[in-house]
Amino acid sequence: MESRVDEILTTLKRIKDRLENLEVDVKEIKKQTLGKNSASQPDGLQKGDVQATSRPEQRKLLSRPSGDDSELGKMLRSIEHHHLSAELSENEKTKPALVQFVGEKFILPSLEICRSGVSYMGSTYEFTALPGKSDFDIQFFVKLPISKHNGKKVGDAEVLESDDAAWKFVKGGPVDLLDEAGYLSAEKTRKLVLSTVDKALKMSSVRLEFKGDTVEITRSTSGPAITLNVKWRGETVSIDIVVCLKAADMKNSKFDLVAKPYAKSSTTLANRYWRLSYSSHELKLLREFHSKHPRKNTLLRIMKLIKQHHSQLRIFPSYFYKNILFLMVKKDPFADWDTKADLAPRSCLGLCQAPVRGSKT
Repeated sequence: MESRVDEILTTLKRIKDRLENLEVDVKEIKKQTLGKNSASQPDGLQKGDVQATSRPEQRKLLSRPSGDDSELGKMLRSIEHHHLSAELSENEKTKPALVQFVGEKFILPSLEICRSGVSYMGSTYEFTALPGKSDFDIQFFVKLPISKHNGKKVGDAEVLESDDAAWKFVKGGPVDLLDEAGYLSAEKTRKLVLSTVDKALKMSSVRLEFKGDTVEITRSTSGPAITLNVKWRGETVSIDIVVCLKAADMKNSKFDLVAKPYAKSSTTLANRYWRLSYSSHELKLLREFHSKHPRKNTLLRIMKLIKQHHSQLRIFPSYFYKNILFLMVKKDPFADWDTKADLAPRSCLGLCQAPVRGSKT
């Protein structure tokens, strides 16, 4: 444990030296991908419910009179000031509204026949994005058969345990998406959404215009996501459509499920596996953090930025650093995040402890 801590502390010192000498392109800083959304957001997201550009309380969360004067504390405040606080270009401010526009004018109408609902996810809506690293995800919930029992709507599909704790089976669903044993196929479901998107893109009538300029949409795939590459005013915004099943539409399910390829099996049975998704719960937590204790989100952004500039920490995915924050909050749920200038030791502690946990999994 001590050797691991020493290694991480050494890494942090190298990060400090590198960041101090880093030449930051002002134009790139201005391309911070989160701005106020002038349009209304679906599923409870209101106007301005994306990461703000340079609100004073976000820019100076670490700069307080009783601030931490340690070397690490000063380093973190410097990181926040020079790398996380920047005005956005007009195009960057408009990107969330562009995503909203594409969702309403193309995605929702194109997939209406198989849609139960959508949720907007990603760092844009979590208030955790870095300059130039914002992401826009749309959870697309496939429509499942619903019946009424005693006046209440109940999903006909039932979630069953599999031999892998993080994955589930689903019994029942649209007939054309079931396998020979009656299990809902994740591959068939994903292909249905993919083919529907492709058909919509091939229609000659699909021409969109946003704020007086043409919007061009192409499609690619990335992991379990169907990626729409939206080109507008010379810039490209990627929107990942993730095929999911809503917990409320199924029996015996507390969490949503996502159609992600199951790599542990090469047989056709692998198509029965659906991955548990905690995205909606994480979104709720991070938005609550931002509302009540925004320094939690700031700490996550700092950890992600440190990772971005140091190869030894890039071995861990961004999701890993999100879990560091969740573990820190869970370990000390009553910690004072508002008045104590202890963000520096917290980040150091989180970075030191997490790799030890990660090495055991």
